[in-house]
Amino acid sequence: MLRRVRFVFLLGFLACFGAAAQAHPFLDVLPVPIPPVAVPSGSTYVLTLALEPGDTPVVSVRFDFELSSPAAFTPPSTEIGEGFSFVYDRVADPRHFSIVGDFSESPLPEFGQFPVAQLTMVGGLADETLSMLGTSVIVALEGGVPEQFTHQEFSNVRPSDEVAHVVPEPGAPAMAASGVTALLVLSRVTRRGRCAAR
Repeated sequence: MLRRVRFVFLLGFLACFGAAAQAHPFLDVLPVPIPPVAVPSGSTYVLTLALEPGDTPVVSVRFDFELSSPAAFTPPSTEIGEGFSFVYDRVADPRHFSIVGDFSESPLPEFGQFPVAQLTMVGGLADETLSMLGTSVIVALEGGVPEQFTHQEFSNVRPSDEVAHVVPEPGAPAMAASGVTALLVLSRVTRRGRCAAR
């Protein structure tokens, strides 16, 4: 009986916790940038964004991104979700791009999940970065009243604004060394398996 009471209490707690977690809009940024995603120079990086309004229907969004230099990543090729737009001027401002959406006529409903974008880039110079700017904002209806949420409140990009960091491409010697290490580990595991079988 006590176990059943504890189980019911736990279910109630988890339900309340889940409701609290869903309370505000949330932008899911993948791969998770905690710490910032390390992208080897020359490797493909796919930034995926999805929006969950929680219990606050979303009226508008603006997600602003900044490259530390135009050489950080190649210009994004994009797949954009319905109702969102990609804003980028490669000539006038090659370091900044945005994803915007205006849903004032028909707010994104609560407790849904909406694909925002998939941005495919290639890592450029090592030590360059991609960041989400503090000008990023979601406007959602809290009790029917529009309220602004900053990226510190709605995204998993924290504690810094950095989303991705370009790291040096592994050189041939490093790759060879890692290959030799992998072979040694595999050899040891195989040997142990044979010994155990005897």
